[in-house]
Amino acid sequence: IYGVGYGSNYGTPSFGPILGYKKKTDNWLTSILLPVNASIAYQGFNRFQLGTRIKVKGNNYRFTSSSIDHGIVRFSNVKAGFFTKYRINKIFNFNCEIGHTLDRKIELYDSHKEIMSDNIDNQTFFNFGISLEV
Repeated sequence: IYGVGYGSNYGTPSFGPILGYKKKTDNWLTSILLPVNASIAYQGFNRFQLGTRIKVKGNNYRFTSSSIDHGIVRFSNVKAGFFTKYRINKIFNFNCEIGHTLDRKIELYDSHKEIMSDNIDNQTFFNFGISLEV
């Protein structure tokens, strides 16, 4: 899979190239969507999936306040870690992910003039939840 996409994964909305690859063998699933994420998972268990993943996330928000007329907040981060998915039944999954952030940034603009830019300390993270598969 290849093409051009539009998104704000790096904090700034822009067009960029997309390269995708997905391969499933007997017990392994490889899924790559560059430059956004990549994962490799072992599916050799009946209801479990174990794997490793790296993802880029970010967004771009606009706001106004009493001191800023046309504010823009941009953030982005890179997360790397391990994940597991347990299939509860045909519809619900329990998900768990642990890892470390590698590059967290936040920027504040007023009418496209930079007010603040900061690299936030990287942290270890732990996420869990239930997902719906339809």
